[in-house]
Amino acid sequence: MRTAPPRTGALAASLGLALLLAACGSREAPPDDASAAAGGAGAASGPSAVGTAPDGERARELEWEDLLAPEYRDDPFQFPELQPEHDALGEAAPPAPQLAFGGPNPELQGRFVRLPGFVVPLELDERGRVKEFLLAPYAGACIHVPPPPPAQIVHVVPAAPIETRLFEPYWIVGRMELAESATALAKTSYRMRGAAVLPYR
Repeated sequence: MRTAPPRTGALAASLGLALLLAACGSREAPPDDASAAAGGAGAASGPSAVGTAPDGERARELEWEDLLAPEYRDDPFQFPELQPEHDALGEAAPPAPQLAFGGPNPELQGRFVRLPGFVVPLELDERGRVKEFLLAPYAGACIHVPPPPPAQIVHVVPAAPIETRLFEPYWIVGRMELAESATALAKTSYRMRGAAVLPYR
């Protein structure tokens, strides 16, 4: 499994055995070096691509723990080691239910931020570029592993369609909204529209 690339802590690590990239298979470890490039795919888009808003505001760099409301960050509850939930139907079994722990951080409403993670496409254009996606702390799991809780997923609409590579980390940069979404893949507590998307370096 590929984990969130930046300085995320144990909570994000335990939450993240999650989103669906089609089949239960092998999973890769992430780069530990924050200077590691994201493989050359993907492109910056939108006015905030350099981490600065049009009004000059600098983006606040987030860790995945920051997306949880303060009362949940030090909760002693530990997620179990999550394994694919197959039944007699094997890969044809229905998707695992989403985890429901924690709540969003109200302090992030309207904040100009940057957050690293992995792209799970929701909608493509006619050229196969990603028009809409979920950003998650982990990649490489399958639909039979429970997705992370809504407060650990961001529903992203980039400023322009982007080209991405699966299993490669990216930054999103933009204004965070507390807005619930119910997508075909998972529920989310956050949304970012007009986001810049950058390879993780």
